[in-house]
Formats: sequence, C-alpha cells, structure tokens
Amino acid sequence: MNLLKALTLEAKKAQLAGNYSLALDLYQQAYYRFPNSISAEHNLAAILGDLHRFSESYHHSLNALRKGEGASATWLVYARALMGLQLYDEAAQAYQKAIHRDPVSYDAHREYAQLLWMKTNDLEKSLEFVNAVLRQGEVAALILLKAQIFEYAGDLHRSQQLLQDAAEKWPVLPILQALSYVSMRIGNTDVALKSINQALETAPATFSVRVTASYVYASAGNGETALEHACEAERIQPRNQEALACKATSLRLLYKTTDDNTYLERYQELCDYDRFVAKVPVDIPVGWDTREAFFADLAEELKSLHPFRTHPFGQSVRAGSQLPNLLSLNNPLVRTFKDAIEEPINRYLQALGNDEHSLAKYNNGGWECSGIWSVWLPPGGYHENHIHPQGWLSSACYLELPDVIADEKEKAGWLKLGQPMFPTQPELGIEHWVKPEVGHLVLFPSYMWHGTSVFKGDKPRLSIALDIVPKSK
Repeated sequence: MNLLKALTLEAKKAQLAGNYSLALDLYQQAYYRFPNSISAEHNLAAILGDLHRFSESYHHSLNALRKGEGASATWLVYARALMGLQLYDEAAQAYQKAIHRDPVSYDAHREYAQLLWMKTNDLEKSLEFVNAVLRQGEVAALILLKAQIFEYAGDLHRSQQLLQDAAEKWPVLPILQALSYVSMRIGNTDVALKSINQALETAPATFSVRVTASYVYASAGNGETALEHACEAERIQPRNQEALACKATSLRLLYKTTDDNTYLERYQELCDYDRFVAKVPVDIPVGWDTREAFFADLAEELKSLHPFRTHPFGQSVRAGSQLPNLLSLNNPLVRTFKDAIEEPINRYLQALGNDEHSLAKYNNGGWECSGIWSVWLPPGGYHENHIHPQGWLSSACYLELPDVIADEKEKAGWLKLGQPMFPTQPELGIEHWVKPEVGHLVLFPSYMWHGTSVFKGDKPRLSIALDIVPKSK
C-alpha cells in the first residue's frame, strides 16, 4: 500500500470514529505530500466542508475540479461549499453538474431537490430532476428519495403508497425501514410491523433499525418489545440521544399500560423536567444598554439573511425557514450572541453536576456547539415533535415573538415537551410547557421530545437553536 492510500485509509477510520481533528490532520498530510493528487485535494475539501469551513472547502474543491475532468462527487462537495457560503444560484448549477455526471446519485438529487423546495415551496419543481431520471427507468434509490420528499412535504399517504410498491420490487433495508417509519406515522401499524420485522431479519445490529423498531412497537402499544429494542440501540450507540428517547417513550408507555410504578420512576428519572429544563436570561453584551436592544439588532440581522420560502428536508420546521451553520457566516452579531450565552450555559452545567445519570455523567464542565441555526416561523408555522440525536443538550433562544405568546391559556407558539412525534397506544400527551421570552435561553436534554404549537397573528417567531456537546479534553 502506498503512502497516499495509507494516509487516506487512516483518515477515513478517524472520521468514522468521530475524530475529525485527526482526520483533518491526516487529509492535510496527504494533500501536502501529494499536491497534484485529485483525490487528496477532493478529500481535504470534503472534510473541510463537514467542519463548516466553507471558504477553504470551496478553494480546494475548485482546485480539484480544475485538476481533472470533474467527478460527480467533487461537484457535490463544491456545491455544498457554495451552499455554506450562501451562493445558492451557483450551488444549483454545481448540483446540476454533479447529477449530469452521475444521474443516479441519491445525495446529489436529494440536496438539489431540497434547494429547489426551500427556494420555491413547489413540490413538483423540487422533483423535476428526479422525475426526469425515473422516466428513463426505475431506480430504487431515487424512488426511495421521491417517497421521502413526499413525506417531507407532508404527503405521508402518497409516500407510503410509493414505498409499498417499491418494497414489493426491492425489499431492501432502506426501503423497508422507510416504509415502516411512514406507516407508523399515519397509524398503519400492521404494515409498519411487517416491514420493520423484515428489516430486523436483514440487519439486527443496525442502530437505526433498532430505533425504528422501538418506535413501531411503541406505536402498536407493545412497550415491552419497544424497550428491548431501545436498550439494544443504546448498546450499539450509547451516546446517540435517539436511544434514550426510545427508552423514555417505552418506559412511559409501560407505566401507562401496566400501572407499575417502577417504570414511572425510571421514566421520571430520565425526563425530570424540574431538574433538566431551564429558561435563563442571556447576558447583556458589551455595547448594548439592554438585552432587548441587542436582540432587536440581532433579529434584524438574521431576518436579512434568511433566504428561503419553506423548511428543509428531514427537519422539524413546518411552514417556516431555517438558516443553518450560523457560525460559518462569520457575522459579528452572531459571534456576540455566542459569547453572551457562554456564562448562562456554564451556570446550567454547574447546577447539573456530574453523577451516574444518563445526562449528567457526561458533564465535564466544558461544552462546545455541535450545531447552531436560526428558525423563522411566520404565523401558521411550527415545529413537529422531535429530538436531536447528535446533541447532548439542546437549546432555543428567542429573538422576536408574536403578541399571542402572552396568552397563557392558549399557549400559542410555546415550546412543548414530552409528546412523541408518532401516535402511540395509549396516547402519550404533552407533559411540560415553556413560555418563550425574548432574550432568554431554554436548555433541556437532547433526548426529550419537543416541538411548538401553531400560532396566528401578523408577526413572526424568530429564534436561534443550538446543540451542545461536552468539550473534548
């Protein structure tokens, strides 16, 4: 094995293990030792994009394209860099080139369709390129994608029908799992159970299969089997928050169906709203007289940066827009905001402490953002109930709120916690409400189900959300 291959292999191993700093170092070594290698420069551009260093990713992906004929994968990395730099028209052109070079690329089609959807809020427009390829012949991966796009656009029944037809032709894991998930969402538990059991026969050690199985069995009212799959998911990926969400849902369901207080105690230990949910004021930044003045300035800045008409794929936002990767914008007000939330988060961690609890045991006193984004909800917008699998703590901070928030009876636009995103037997309802307040940060475990209620009026609901993970030491 030559040195370039050896460095690349070690870098990929580090990346798979989540050690991105080591992976970056190895990819940089490969690039500096082999500056004329297209693959070395492509790999460096790709990991820089993964790290949201979009300007550098843009530079290296463009160089890689200039060195060779322009592989689909490199055009895709280039498109992602352009997206991160908010150059959306140029990104669209790059996605088209990636698809032209590989017409059946799931990732290129998905990301381009998402860009079209967010810009136009037009389902048929977003499916334009996918449908064009499918007219030439059936491709399982693109039929799966089309079904997922129907789901993301809110047409779950159309999605399920497409997946059922696909599962008869291609009973492969991604299609079976997607069919099970969508069927569960619309309450078709017979189809959901049948397809997830087929998936379990194929891949019993796959984390996402165990998670979906836990959800499906919970939706069918079988808390015991749901808990078994949740525990197996936690064994496979102990740091993934979705395993804890599965476990909490299963325990709550078991208490509801058995009246066994042991399950209730275990559930309440995980979902202790009094201990783990906090609403705290953000520190007033230097240069502003009041918290309200700073957040008014930040709100105007972010509103000018929100470019899309509707929500991205696979996220909780509905009838609103999302601005990702705020820190990569290198915006002074965003940096000031991050500085202002540092001490409130530190105080939360100090109060949390460190013990054997599934949340607190990872508290080492330090933290870093694993993701930070802004959500703009116009009247009628909301968040579906969801969790954050790759987080540890999640947070929402409110910049601008509609007047209806003040109504403590209606709770319109409020944060709600405890209700799963899928129907269960018996129903598991909302357990905890938090009233949003401008300039305040709400912190809670990433495994807690949360969403927002719909609101009316003529003013938007503008927020910044972030995921926090323990700082590596």
